[in-house]
Amino acid sequence: MKSSLRILFFLLITFSAHVNGAPHLILHIDVNQTLVATDKAGDKSVENSLNEMLAKKYLGRWDPNLPEEVSFYHYVNKIMIPGPAYDSELYKQRKRYIQHFLDYLQEHNNPLYESALSDYKSALKVLNSSESTVFPSFYCLIEELNKQQISYSIILRSFGKELLDVRKEINSHCNGMISQTAKFQEGKLYLDNGKVIENGQEIYLALKGIGHVAIGDDWNYWNSHGLTAQHGKPFYIDRSDMKTLSIFFDDHIDETDPIKNIICPLDAKTNQLIPIKELAELGLAVHVETLQAILNKNYFIDHVEKAVANHRRDP
Repeated sequence: MKSSLRILFFLLITFSAHVNGAPHLILHIDVNQTLVATDKAGDKSVENSLNEMLAKKYLGRWDPNLPEEVSFYHYVNKIMIPGPAYDSELYKQRKRYIQHFLDYLQEHNNPLYESALSDYKSALKVLNSSESTVFPSFYCLIEELNKQQISYSIILRSFGKELLDVRKEINSHCNGMISQTAKFQEGKLYLDNGKVIENGQEIYLALKGIGHVAIGDDWNYWNSHGLTAQHGKPFYIDRSDMKTLSIFFDDHIDETDPIKNIICPLDAKTNQLIPIKELAELGLAVHVETLQAILNKNYFIDHVEKAVANHRRDP
């Protein structure tokens, strides 16, 4: 039933593209733990990453003094080892627990162990059976967009070292689709041709017309400013441009924190920060649940559907 509704949905988009002009999709997609399970910058293997995903998924009263259940990830970061997120020593301490979540459950005879282990094995099976390190759900999205002749641009975004490796991997499966690279440095966009763009509206227009591109983001800039959204990955949106729909997918987007975030959503015309909660509700800022992105082949398709539907209802 859901498959039939999806086909109808995309048929309606395609029909509208010929009649009214469907929006061009600008899809900003993070790399680490959004498209691939590894994270070289964070020194995370596939096994480490899967443990982290499970630590985020599973809730429990890890300490009898806790008033309510929280994720193990939250417990370690906020309660067991509190302190600044950007403190390197605290980060190492937290990582030892989070990246050995299954071991922790087993050692403590936790009843969640069998279920978490089953999730771990299912995700590992999908990753091991794929010919690409990139999640199958990404290729399903590309295939569907191409089949329905929907206009789109893929903007790979990453602080990490895998950006060019992932670009190469995607190009080998998609006929060299991502032909360009660029980088953000202290909020400025540096293009391959040597051009540097500072103005928000000009950056928005450049990314709208550039096609598919892999962009390296500025980790040092974000980290040196306390991981605040204002200094995160720039994400320019022109809310008056109804012919374009911009969506950002990232596993570290925090829908609840307007101050500290990995992306910096900005109004292209005013250069003012847009509340992350507003974008999350519209499906334009997507906190990627990595485990679901691995296990559900329609994961990205479902989120694009939601955003397009909201866009069409916007007066």
